[in-house]
Amino acid sequence: MKISVIMPVHSEKETVVEITRELHQFLGHELFEILIIVSPDSPPETFNICSNLSKEYSRVKLFTQKENPGVGRAYREGFALATGSHVLMIDSDGEMPVATVKLMLDKMKATNCDMVIGSRWMRGGGVRGYDRFKYFLNRGFQLIFRVLLRTRIHDLTLGFKLIKAEIVHSIPWRAVYNNIGVETSMFPIKIGYHVEEVPTVWEKRKSGISKGTFRRNFLYVSTALRVLRSGYKNVLPGNRDTK
Repeated sequence: MKISVIMPVHSEKETVVEITRELHQFLGHELFEILIIVSPDSPPETFNICSNLSKEYSRVKLFTQKENPGVGRAYREGFALATGSHVLMIDSDGEMPVATVKLMLDKMKATNCDMVIGSRWMRGGGVRGYDRFKYFLNRGFQLIFRVLLRTRIHDLTLGFKLIKAEIVHSIPWRAVYNNIGVETSMFPIKIGYHVEEVPTVWEKRKSGISKGTFRRNFLYVSTALRVLRSGYKNVLPGNRDTK
């Protein structure tokens, strides 16, 4: 595997350094590149930290986000820039434990699947510091759309996953904000790709300030409904002529 890591950055600082070092540790020679997509609104200190990382590590490449705002846009720009055989989506705020990446890698090798999702809601996963109201909204979303999508995957909203590059290059993604997590989970499942999951424990961000608003949570529902209504469905591996 040649893994292209896509990591959007806004105001995070220390966690960007920690995650970059841990990615080198856990992925080893299979780490092909780390694409840091920095928001143009980032503070100077964040820019400096990311610039220093690109100088320290040959596999770290720094880009300024062209379309702003939106983490979804950042990931989409990263998809277009990625040149590896696989793409790893991971946030830069410390909410997604890098140790889970090793589980993703092992699961993909063992099953030869197309995508591995980090799941908070399967056995072994969990959350720490999660807003109680958001917890019930998220759990309700998962229950409803797992049934509608007819999938056994437990977590359809977290944007923490390892995906074959052919998937990210072939689907016309539209998500602008965190609903990119829904889109990148549900589209491949609906198309018929082989998707697996591994447990992960989400922990409240350690760095930076969230740009998300409560109203944006409802984008998850509209995005999920758009995916369900789309023409991408029941496409068997080896015959993915979607429209």
